Amino acid sequence: MMDMKNFVISSPETDDETFLAEQGAIILRDVQGREWYSSQGLFSADTVKIMYDSENIVRAITTDVSTLYPNMHSVAEVEKIPEGTDIYGGWIYSDGAVIEKPLSHNEIVTQADLKKSSLLDEARSTISLWQTELQLGIISDDDKASLIAWMNYIKAVQAVDTSKAPDITWPEQPGSNS
Repeated sequence: MMDMKNFVISSPETDDETFLAEQGAIILRDVQGREWYSSQGLFSADTVKIMYDSENIVRAITTDVSTLYPNMHSVAEVEKIPEGTDIYGGWIYSDGAVIEKPLSHNEIVTQADLKKSSLLDEARSTISLWQTELQLGIISDDDKASLIAWMNYIKAVQAVDTSKAPDITWPEQPGSNS
């Protein structure tokens, strides 16, 4: 499998490269000095080509290597990529494969903060009608019991320390079996 690393703009060194440059092509070379356009034939037709940046983050995915312009990037080919792979920063090229980018602790905490906020929003939405019924004095005993259970759930979610992510045990929603 091909893996051409760290392309940069270069000057033409051969007559063919000079011709390409005269036609408007920008000559790119990888760290081994291989010119991009003449090296495209080294890639297999039946593989997936990925372009990745200096942090190994996947920035382009294609089966047609000629569609890539890898200035300041690298290009590798792989047999296949995981379902859901995209070019938005969540996937990296590592040891000949495309894998999900491991998250930093700060990213994991941010995800936990978002989950906490989402759980609180969902709980508040669930109890809003019961709160109105309680204020009007028309709440049923069953709904009042549900309101109390959900209020206790909200307090438990609010008490979650997201800085401990990923080691968080989320409280169970009232009435859930999970």
